[in-house]
Amino acid sequence: MNYNGTGLHALNLIKSDGTIAVATLDLTNGWGVAIPSTGTWYFELGSDLGGSIIETQDQALSLQWSATLAGTLTFGVTTFPATLSMNGQGGADLATNANSAGWQTFNPSAASAQAYTNASGTGNSWTALTLTLGGTNAGGAFANMPGTAMKRMRGQLVVTATGFLRALPWGKIGS
Repeated sequence: MNYNGTGLHALNLIKSDGTIAVATLDLTNGWGVAIPSTGTWYFELGSDLGGSIIETQDQALSLQWSATLAGTLTFGVTTFPATLSMNGQGGADLATNANSAGWQTFNPSAASAQAYTNASGTGNSWTALTLTLGGTNAGGAFANMPGTAMKRMRGQLVVTATGFLRALPWGKIGS
């Protein structure tokens, strides 16, 4: 078994206006983010905390949230870099929270071999790769996205009622 990476910390979120919500340890819920306000929040699937998109062929994402959290999660992909320099140190090219045509919706149909999803908790559901968090029951969800040869992938969460979210991606290098 290969257990590389820590796999402990959830992803930070960045709001459309640039506000950052940092994942912290909640003794009841584990590592995650207490989302401070409604609006559109983003997280990038690919970091030093899990399999990086550019290094993996298959992606998976586990989510867990409190009963109060309500919203809709969709995914976007791009092959554009995050920074203008080759070493990742330059200014922003295509930011994670950019409202730009550089990010394209990734939402294959439920019948597609491109995605497998599962959600728990009454009022929480997937339709293709769009997750609805109902805001009435705590929930959890999983998405497996094989063959996603993207440079970068992000989650876009439109929050209508605040709560606690834990999001942890993982990737697998080709078979």
